[in-house]
Amino acid sequence: MRYRSTRGGAPEVTASEAMRRGLAPDGGLYVPTALPSFDPRAFDGLHTVAELGAALLRPFFAGDPLEPELGQVCAEAFDFPMPLRPVSHPTARLLELFWGPTAAFKDFGARFLARAMSRGSTAPLRIVVATSGDTGGAVAAAFSRVPNVDVIVLD
Repeated sequence: MRYRSTRGGAPEVTASEAMRRGLAPDGGLYVPTALPSFDPRAFDGLHTVAELGAALLRPFFAGDPLEPELGQVCAEAFDFPMPLRPVSHPTARLLELFWGPTAAFKDFGARFLARAMSRGSTAPLRIVVATSGDTGGAVAAAFSRVPNVDVIVLD
């Protein structure tokens, strides 16, 4: 899968390149060139959030160097307790997003991003987070032991 800029003035990139760059050179956001479709039966037999996450993300990383590592990335990112709550549907469960290390829903995305970005490139990276809430804490915690990454939180 390739990613293009919402402004249309930058070359297409892989998922890993889009994550590492943040914004496209033309100031746009990277978005997939196409959205995959999913067969719900493809998720049969998957029981953990890490397994489900890897299955959902795999099409978005198709052809990316990170694709073969998605299972491990998700296992590392989602390694904290997160009980799934039953709902009225017999096979559905609800994931409450406050179970992360900083009690912010952003823990899920930030931890995946940190584990994904810890692979591949060894070039130093500086992440600047501007926040008035829990984003800074979640990002700082997620990247706290990631080599070659500095996080600056503007509050």
